[in-house]
Amino acid sequence: MSAYSRPVLLLLCGLLLFTISIAVLNTLVPLWLSHQQLPTWQVGMVSSSYFTGNLVGTLIAGRFIQQLGFNRSYHCSCILFALATCGLMLTVDFWSWLGWRFLAGIACALIWVIVESALLRSGTLTNRGQLLAAYMMVYYLGTVIGQLLLGIVSTQLLSVIPWVGALVITAMLPLLFAQFSHHVNDG
Repeated sequence: MSAYSRPVLLLLCGLLLFTISIAVLNTLVPLWLSHQQLPTWQVGMVSSSYFTGNLVGTLIAGRFIQQLGFNRSYHCSCILFALATCGLMLTVDFWSWLGWRFLAGIACALIWVIVESALLRSGTLTNRGQLLAAYMMVYYLGTVIGQLLLGIVSTQLLSVIPWVGALVITAMLPLLFAQFSHHVNDG
């Protein structure tokens, strides 16, 4: 039996779309802030805010998955990331972007832990390594695609945010057709 069941493939498709959006934003956010002539230390703080959100998201992910299950946790995290992304359009100032990027960081970490946990739960002792390798390949592929898109599409804030937000919402669709159980069955 293949490690790549239909739910696993759908989950990896969603992750690919989500990762493309992360890659685009992680490159453009500091550039947009620099373009607005924010001091370097503020650009660094906004970037650090994202990674602080990653830490917080990682710390709360286990409880989040326990309470909502894999599918609902995934969808809620995508919605949080989409809202945090769209929030960037409201105003380009240090404090609001610090908050939006913090929330985006939480959402990203939640997605990563949710996907990794769902893959581990779907796998067996013999194919879990294969599933995590596929996860990493999809993540790196999404990062490459996101970076390549920067040379093709407009990088203006008001041009990028709508399609990145739409991409994140689209990343939710595959998990509408796949179900991951979060109940423990250690047997």
